[in-house]
Amino acid sequence: MNQFAAVIFDLDGVLIDSEPLHAQAWEKLFTELGLVDAHGMDFRSYIGVSDQVFLRDFLDKHPQPATPTALNARKRHHLLNLVREKRPIFPELHELIPALAQRYRLAVASSSNQSVIDVVLTVAGFRQHFSVTVGGDAVHDHKPDPAVYNLAVQKLGVSAAQCCAIEDSTAGITAAQAAGITVIGYQQTGADHFVHNFTEVRQLLL
Repeated sequence: MNQFAAVIFDLDGVLIDSEPLHAQAWEKLFTELGLVDAHGMDFRSYIGVSDQVFLRDFLDKHPQPATPTALNARKRHHLLNLVREKRPIFPELHELIPALAQRYRLAVASSSNQSVIDVVLTVAGFRQHFSVTVGGDAVHDHKPDPAVYNLAVQKLGVSAAQCCAIEDSTAGITAAQAAGITVIGYQQTGADHFVHNFTEVRQLLL
């Protein structure tokens, strides 16, 4: 697989074990709203999906006086605090990312807000290795729509065929493939290549 010029990483579940933190952040917000055990939201059903979609469905069940933008900002505040506190970076990446950066241009294409990407890369010490980052707030349509990947490819200055994406969700795999990108499914079927761990990612790309 050495025909690629760039590798594009999803953020949540790929660069950082953040799915539990997203759930905790939402729970903190729901507690503030007085809905500790009554929100009725299944977090697992929204893995790989943007916060905007999650919040829209939540507000359909529980209308709030606060705006969606304000609620999303409150949830993101809780999430960033948890990322800084827990630092759940996958340890294998501390060797893999610098090695990949010597051969490929690296990018992030995530449904998460750009501020979340920035904090994760800073906490992980990876910022210098990523020349392009695109958050969900940079596009109108979110995964499984390919918009975030299309923009990442455009910023990388290469063709989609020269890119490989690493994704861990069905929505993310669908988005990357719709953009014409070869996809490695990290513990997720439906991609062009399936891997169980980052050792197998290394074997494929290095």
